Amino acid sequence: PMRTRLGYKGYMRRYPNYTNKELIAQLANLFPGSTSGLPPDMHEKDINVKGIWLRQELTWGKLPLLTNLEAHFKDIDYTEMLSINEDGTFSHDLRQDNYLELSLELPFLINKHHQLEFDYSYCLRASTQGVYDTNVPVYLENYYNYYQHHIRLLYNFKFAFIRLGGFPLQGSLSLANQRRQYFNRPSVQSGEYMFNDPHWENNTDFGFILRQKLLAKWFNVFMSFHAISQTSNTDAPEGTASSTYQYNTFTLGTAVSF
Repeated sequence: PMRTRLGYKGYMRRYPNYTNKELIAQLANLFPGSTSGLPPDMHEKDINVKGIWLRQELTWGKLPLLTNLEAHFKDIDYTEMLSINEDGTFSHDLRQDNYLELSLELPFLINKHHQLEFDYSYCLRASTQGVYDTNVPVYLENYYNYYQHHIRLLYNFKFAFIRLGGFPLQGSLSLANQRRQYFNRPSVQSGEYMFNDPHWENNTDFGFILRQKLLAKWFNVFMSFHAISQTSNTDAPEGTASSTYQYNTFTLGTAVSF
């Protein structure tokens, strides 16, 4: 009736062809002496990641309801990216990000062909990195810190009357909403920072997936469609990507499982 899993994951991510030569040159001009001792080809995106997670799965006797609980903690250490001081210069400390995510899954088995699932997760992110805007100029502390709510309703089904090679057609419908609220990042409206209105993003995703096993249980083809819409209280400055957008994605592919 109960299963507990505990895990640890660690890895390194390297971008050998990504360097900050141009940024270092610009900072040297803006803040003379601020880049002394820095390598001209600083690999800003290289990171070391460590994470632990705990998953608790519960069954409730003969009830067709399950309860899955998860907790994730992830530590991201940047190997060369330095933190930014309030005056726009580099500090001697490297950037570090931490994530804490708590999630709840409630699958409900209607029958052998139909299943409903409700998922909820809460994510908290903290970073030691700030941002210095040279155009204003202003220092934005804790620029990347946010909390996030994510809700998803999922419906899985099988078409028992549609069979190819003896396997029924399977599919999923999903509706998800994600709300991300930044603590100290001000929104930008008409080109001005709004410090009394922190930046937020609201993302809605409608998904439809069809899967069909062919020839064997371990081989299938799938088709997926997602309609995604995001809104935000931040305007898009000229030449930058907007935080409010809509787009559709369509995927057709094959997969093997073993």
